Amino acid sequence: MKIVLSIIIGLFFSFALYGQQPEIPRKVIDEFTKLYPNATDVKWSMEGEEEFEVSFMDAQTKISVVFEDDGEVLETETVIDPSVLPISIHEYISKNYENYDITEAAKIVDEDGILTFEAEVTKGNDKKDLLFDSNGVPQKKEVKKEIEAEKEDEKD
Repeated sequence: MKIVLSIIIGLFFSFALYGQQPEIPRKVIDEFTKLYPNATDVKWSMEGEEEFEVSFMDAQTKISVVFEDDGEVLETETVIDPSVLPISIHEYISKNYENYDITEAAKIVDEDGILTFEAEVTKGNDKKDLLFDSNGVPQKKEVKKEIEAEKEDEKD
């Protein structure tokens, strides 16, 4: 009985710790508030040891920003409608990913102001993230993404 009780208590504390927000430095919060005073649905997470990511809504737009612990913005990712991706990206995907649909798109601006586009393409259970420069030229090989355990759970 003690073992079962110990396991239950351990799980309780694990879940409690997992659900806690990271401690965000004041400089980061101040910079975020200055840049996005109307942000709603704000969620913070750690992105590396000294970087913090905040996901939020600004008006009707979903945005995530990565800050260094000193408040410097490292990257801003803004969800966009796939239809506004450059035509060269649509052409590339049609040619190289036949029967895939563009299910999500984003524009990413790094700390140097360099624009990158991301297109998530999906075909059945297969998902890939494709990266393109501002002219629509592919940047890296796609990053495969599995549709999470929900498909596995459906089998059980």
